[in-house]
Amino acid sequence: MRTPRLIFEHVVFDRNRAVVGAAISVMGRQGTMSGIKLVVDDSLFFRNVAAFHSTLLALNSCPSTLLVNNTDFIHNEAFASPSLNFAEMDTKVGVAGQTHTWTVANSHIEGPVWTYAGAGPIYGLHAVHTPDGTIHDGLFERVTVLNVQADTDLNGMMCLTTGARPLNCRVRECHVARVTGTDSGLDLQSTRHARAARFEGSNYTEIAYLTLEDSGAFQDGSRGEGVLTFTDEVVPLQEYESTNEYHVLDSTFTRNKAARGA
Repeated sequence: MRTPRLIFEHVVFDRNRAVVGAAISVMGRQGTMSGIKLVVDDSLFFRNVAAFHSTLLALNSCPSTLLVNNTDFIHNEAFASPSLNFAEMDTKVGVAGQTHTWTVANSHIEGPVWTYAGAGPIYGLHAVHTPDGTIHDGLFERVTVLNVQADTDLNGMMCLTTGARPLNCRVRECHVARVTGTDSGLDLQSTRHARAARFEGSNYTEIAYLTLEDSGAFQDGSRGEGVLTFTDEVVPLQEYESTNEYHVLDSTFTRNKAARGA
């Protein structure tokens, strides 16, 4: 079966509103293969507002090839995940050995914007502990994330898996600055707060030429754990336990603050 293609080139999404997915929302079929080749190139997302995922959501579309290139995300807002979310939240049949790739390159994300949780480009594999055999490869390359504020779960960049699917993540030549917590969120902020770059449960992570500055939980009471975080908090299935190999090369971290481990 031929994989469908959805291509946006030179498109402007300006001040759209929705409950979920104010600009682009791609929903795959649950429980079975539903891949897509999605390309967003040389486009602009400006002041879109949603309760969840105000710009681009690709949910349960796996195995797929997802590419965002030369695209700006400016002043978009959502209660959660205002920018990019490539997520798998179900178990699929017939996808063993298939590779799911996502790339965000030559793109810019900028506030000021408030969100309750999940700021910046995000890739998540959430709450599914039944393996389906897919392999996930992600790349952030020459991406900037600037001037973002959140109450909880602050993430400028995130790669996360429960361990049920192998995940490889690479970050190259990126710049993250002024991704910070808000005073209004002091009573809400969990230990996940202030992780401006977060990698959880990935099998292999490579970070090269990353500049991360002026970010984190500036409030002493926030319990923030640090701006660059490698963790395996979500317990994976034993047979798919991640190897947790991390490489940080030729990067700069300056003027970051957190309650612990800035």
